[in-house]
Amino acid sequence: MPTVVAKTSNIGGLGGEYVVRDVPAIVWQIQRLLVSALLTGLVWACFHYWRECTDGNCPEWLTFAYFSDRFLSGASESAKQNFELIWTIGTIVEILRPKENFELIWAVCAAPFAVRCVLRVLRTRVLWNGCRFDFAEGTIQFPGGNISANSFWDEFRPTFLLQDLMRFTARMDEVRMLKEEDAGPLFGISFNGTFGAVAILFFDKSKRDEVFSFMRQKGQMGQPVSVT
Repeated sequence: MPTVVAKTSNIGGLGGEYVVRDVPAIVWQIQRLLVSALLTGLVWACFHYWRECTDGNCPEWLTFAYFSDRFLSGASESAKQNFELIWTIGTIVEILRPKENFELIWAVCAAPFAVRCVLRVLRTRVLWNGCRFDFAEGTIQFPGGNISANSFWDEFRPTFLLQDLMRFTARMDEVRMLKEEDAGPLFGISFNGTFGAVAILFFDKSKRDEVFSFMRQKGQMGQPVSVT
């Protein structure tokens, strides 16, 4: 695998160093981050109102009468009775549940969404630094996520399992093959060398073309391969 980058600097266009950012990919990650944060807040709101109900302060819009008037006005009496029975059972279960367990239940239910928020933040940070070319040092730095394992044991290494959250660097003179290829709605560049096989995917085709041009023309990286 390529070398893991311990620390990145936010630079662009200075001293033979260039950074190309795929802005649509960054925006997409931010949108996913906001959705995860919204879901975390929604879970908190649900448990908050359930706790209020067990304390006898149930909001009107959570009572069966309110629900029935708004959503079951056209239903038959039998259907209303069935809904009321289910609603009553659910309310009894919540009232009998020890109140001190609410925080634990909330934490367990919200944990997956909170973890996703953290992962989105880390992934956004990785993408923000884009593809960085250091022509003085002869290296290219890029986001992880599409790096192939060189061996069976590589698939169990932390740097492989968590590569979405890391950045990697490879020497330009070690790249043997370089080609452009599309992967569904995304635009990609794949290359390999002594470090293994790597693919970098872009939302923006112009950014993919810009990176490919840097790699091939200025970096003299690899032998281009035409894909038809």
